[in-house]
Amino acid sequence: MARVYFLIFFAFISYSSFSNNLVDKAEALATLREEVESIRSELTDKEDLYRQRLKAFSLEESELHLQLKRLQLKKKEVLDGLATTKVQLKQSSSGDELASVLLEASNQLANYVTSSTLFQRADRLKAIGDFRAKLKAKELSAEQGLPLLWSLFEDELRLSRQNSLQQQEIEVNDESYLAEVINLGNVGALFNVNKEFYGYSQNNRGRWVWVRAESLASAEIEKVFDSFRNSKRFGEFSLPLNSMNTGISL
Repeated sequence: MARVYFLIFFAFISYSSFSNNLVDKAEALATLREEVESIRSELTDKEDLYRQRLKAFSLEESELHLQLKRLQLKKKEVLDGLATTKVQLKQSSSGDELASVLLEASNQLANYVTSSTLFQRADRLKAIGDFRAKLKAKELSAEQGLPLLWSLFEDELRLSRQNSLQQQEIEVNDESYLAEVINLGNVGALFNVNKEFYGYSQNNRGRWVWVRAESLASAEIEKVFDSFRNSKRFGEFSLPLNSMNTGISL
């Protein structure tokens, strides 16, 4: 009889142990499922984030292609203007005719500068204006003016593909500031006012203005300035290209 009780007690203990083991495994399995769901949810969130970033990069890539096409068209306009000027110069027989050709060519160049990047625009227009004034006042002969005008054209072509950092006066919301400005070719320009605030030039249907950046864009623009100060011209930056080129149409 004692043996029977012992077997029953042993069976009860074994069942309890087995039952507890099942409970432990069930709890472990539930915990594992929660971890899997958490990981799956995290992966889904990351996939959505990467998908959104990829979409944003695709939009920026499309905008860059359009911008490149616009730059190529502008460059073609300048080169066509140079070619036309060359032909007219060959056909010119007198100093007055040559001066007239130079004035017309410089006027076309001034119109181009007026619609281009804000980077050093006042200085660029002043250089063209001084050239025209001297040519009209005959302080500069047509023969002397030809290489000078040629260099002004070359300066614009170089500026369209050049990245550089300089200081200049800018106007933001009708307020004037002395700012550091980075030229990004004809894509636009970035500015920094004493590290107090940052911004960029915005082309709104052909009219360029200076715009103060939001906090997220400001952080990226600050990185670009830090990179330039350290003589590093290459890097990955997230710039507000769509905002810089609002409403431009070819």
